[in-house]
Amino acid sequence: MNINFQPKLDKPLPVWEHGHRCHGYWLQDVSPPHRMGHVGLTPPGHHPVVYSWALDATDDRGECTTLRAAKRCVETMFRQRYSWRFPATRGY
Repeated sequence: MNINFQPKLDKPLPVWEHGHRCHGYWLQDVSPPHRMGHVGLTPPGHHPVVYSWALDATDDRGECTTLRAAKRCVETMFRQRYSWRFPATRGY
């Protein structure tokens, strides 16, 4: 049996870009690129260090003690909110 069609590919997922005191979760496949979420750091000299995260298009936000955990929260909330656009990410 010969199948003559290409499988439908998912759209590219957002990528992390780091800044001085903030990391952005950018969707690159649109023009201009659109920031989907971000992770920010507490001001210099503030203890304890807290990473605040948020999705830009929703009211989802929170705080974590590590950068890795904050990025994971942004990615998880993005997958929950936008799973209709990225079917391959539904199995999180």
